[in-house]
Amino acid sequence: MILDRETCESYNALAPHYEAFARDYQHDRWLSELDSLVRSHSLIGRKVLDVACGTGRSLRPLLAMGYDVIGCDVSPRMLEEARRQSPGVRLYLADVRELPFLGRFDWITCLNHVVNYMLTARDLQMALQSMGRLLGPGGLLTFDVNSLREHRDGFASTFVVEDEN
Repeated sequence: MILDRETCESYNALAPHYEAFARDYQHDRWLSELDSLVRSHSLIGRKVLDVACGTGRSLRPLLAMGYDVIGCDVSPRMLEEARRQSPGVRLYLADVRELPFLGRFDWITCLNHVVNYMLTARDLQMALQSMGRLLGPGGLLTFDVNSLREHRDGFASTFVVEDEN
């Protein structure tokens, strides 16, 4: 298991604050749109692996839609938050580049720009192969990436999330 130490430490520190940080993200709407998209591409089954599930913000809408969801993440603290938010869901500590065999999945989601963390061509190849090994026959993989525009316009600015706690 690779488990990049820097990434783990960063997300472990962010974990207690992530829900407040991402509270305006419209995961319900986004996952509903993705559901329609994968169904239009012949998704048949209901078994989903949410790779890099974090605190479960993308996992929870899938559960609400009736999918059988398993999650994994590189950060133990993010998984603690996910367990608190979604008790009973099977969650695993795993690096996207070297996923353990968790079964065969009809749909694998890898959202919130995870592939942007693959800094070398080899890392990206390992991640895609790792996820591909877990896809069942006809299974689908969905992932997103940041564009150069997003980096220029979104990440170049400073923003603050205030919380009353």
